[in-house]
Amino acid sequence: SGGRNMTNFLRGIGIRGDLLLAFFGISAFAVLGATVALFAFAEARSAFDRITRERIPASFAAFELSRQAERVAAAAPLFLASASPDQQLRTDREIRQNLAKLNKLLTELGNAQPDRASLVDITNSVTEIRTVSLAPDPRISSRCSICSSDIVRSIAVSSRSGTFSSARKI
Repeated sequence: SGGRNMTNFLRGIGIRGDLLLAFFGISAFAVLGATVALFAFAEARSAFDRITRERIPASFAAFELSRQAERVAAAAPLFLASASPDQQLRTDREIRQNLAKLNKLLTELGNAQPDRASLVDITNSVTEIRTVSLAPDPRISSRCSICSSDIVRSIAVSSRSGTFSSARKI
């Protein structure tokens, strides 16, 4: 009896009722589509925020580390060309200050969660630069520019390949 009443009601609503039901059906699809779109945009925003929060700082830290390694390498020939002990002392102090900045930048790069393989390569290059730069023998100190170019190359390759990203999947 209840099903028969519903059938009779649907037959009796006429064209106006059919149009009203069609309007409500289309409106329901529009609301559903808008809800899905809002959810999709929220997910896209979340991924974009994660990328900018994790990858960009690591890339900037790597770039600054590269620049600092170049400063250390540029100071090594000045040490070799120093004419007086005072000038050598000033150049040595400058090299040590630059190395301290290099170590700080390496720590910042590690905190930015880059790819671990890239970080190991860069850490090895920084360690070699540190060892070579602080060597008492001037002939060994001249190798600093070679180490610096190694770290710059490591950073450039890692930046181009996009490995300065978080270990977490985005």
